[in-house]
Amino acid sequence: MTVTMFKNLRINAALLLVLLGFVGLFGLSGGAGLLMLKENRQLIANLSRYGIEQANDLSDASLQLFRSRVALINAKTDMEGGLAEQRDTALQQADILLQGSLARFEHFRQSIDNPDDPTYQNIQASYQALAESGLKPLAAALKSWNGIEANRIVDQVLEPATADFMAALEAFQQTNRTLAQRSAEQAAGISDTARYALFACLALALLMALGAHRLFRHAMLRPLSSMQRHVSYMADGDLRARLPRGGRNEIGTLLDGFNHMQDNLVHTVTAVRAEADAMHADTEHIAQRSHMISEQIGRQADALTQADHAIEHLTSVVEQSSQHAQEATTLAHHAQATATTGHEAVAQVVSTMDEIASSAKRINAIVQLINGIATQTNLLALNAAVEAARAGQNGKGFAVVAAEVRELAQRSSQAANEIKALIDASDRSVTAGAGQVHQAGVAMDAILKAVHAVNDRIGWISDAAQRQTQDIAAVKEIVGTVKADTGQNMKLVQQTAGAAGKLTEQAQRLHEMTAAFRTEASIEPDSNIRVDPSHLERIPVALLQAA
Repeated sequence: MTVTMFKNLRINAALLLVLLGFVGLFGLSGGAGLLMLKENRQLIANLSRYGIEQANDLSDASLQLFRSRVALINAKTDMEGGLAEQRDTALQQADILLQGSLARFEHFRQSIDNPDDPTYQNIQASYQALAESGLKPLAAALKSWNGIEANRIVDQVLEPATADFMAALEAFQQTNRTLAQRSAEQAAGISDTARYALFACLALALLMALGAHRLFRHAMLRPLSSMQRHVSYMADGDLRARLPRGGRNEIGTLLDGFNHMQDNLVHTVTAVRAEADAMHADTEHIAQRSHMISEQIGRQADALTQADHAIEHLTSVVEQSSQHAQEATTLAHHAQATATTGHEAVAQVVSTMDEIASSAKRINAIVQLINGIATQTNLLALNAAVEAARAGQNGKGFAVVAAEVRELAQRSSQAANEIKALIDASDRSVTAGAGQVHQAGVAMDAILKAVHAVNDRIGWISDAAQRQTQDIAAVKEIVGTVKADTGQNMKLVQQTAGAAGKLTEQAQRLHEMTAAFRTEASIEPDSNIRVDPSHLERIPVALLQAA
């Protein structure tokens, strides 16, 4: 319960409570000190009044009263001795002393707080009796030279009144001493109480300080120390430990936020590790496919080289066919002159036609080879496009290259089909010419009649041979273009393979860096975490250029 209270106690409230506690303790001690100081001042005032002021007033009044009594006794003695001048001086001195005593006693009477006090009433009555009933009548008797009255007053009034006043004076002084002693004891008690209160305040302040230390140790120091150790673990790569759940105060909010940050870091590391593994596998697959495509493009380049040589040979054969056609035309013009020459020309034409048919078959085979190469290139380009689509964003550039290769393959196939159509037409023409030549050999008699027709056919063959020469030149140019594109594709594939290799190395380094963090095996990657595209700037530029 106490630990939960410490966890839920807000630091601001705790500081406020501690400050209010110390302020309250200071106010309590200050108020108690002021109260004790007030009581002590009252006691000192009472002590001064009872022990000093009243005692001084009463002492002065008594002293002057007794001196006045002595002066009157001296005046009585002087009167009995007939010393009138000394008597008058003594009476005058006695009157002055009596008036001074009355003034001091009046001051003493005004300082009395409780006029109903028996002790005060006794001292006042005895003083009045001594002064009014003793000294004043004695002075009057002495002034009137009444010795008998003076002796009576001295013997019967003055002595008892003096004794009563002395007794009352002693009782009053004893009472004042008792009051002064009581005030001193009370002052000492107040001092002891103040000392004990000071010790109690110090003890309470010490307890409050210990309580505040315990409060802040449980509420702040222990969680912060635990967080410091946890940060050291995280700095060493250990992300498995977690901080205990905090309370509802500022430290609890800090602990919960730190745990949330650690969860995000764990999910990020796990996701990056998984993506690095997947990227490593994909780049290895791309490298393998690139190597296979490189080998296939190499074989395609060899086939294109062979096709180029075959087309050069076909060009030579077609040129020879054109020359033969021109020679046949010349022979046809001279067919009417000599039949023997016509027979030789027919035989030569038959031989030439056979060579043309053989050349047409070879051209047809070469065209079929070109068509097969184009079909295989189209399939390879389609396969490369599929693999590039699997690679996603990393294979985007390679997909563009595969599309270009596929388009070139389709163009090569189309050109080969056109060549095949031309060769088929040429083959049909050669077959027709051979039939006509054989008919001319069988029906030698009709040679002269068919010379013009044969001449026209031979002219058509010459034109067809020229067209074949042009078409073969176009095919040769197309094959050269395909060969150049194949070389470019070879370079692109090699660059892609190199980029895939570098990407594989970087994926391996990324995996090694993330492997330094130890996380719980049960934590799965957070699907909400996305990698910032700016973090991918270190991917090799070659792959991006290929795109």
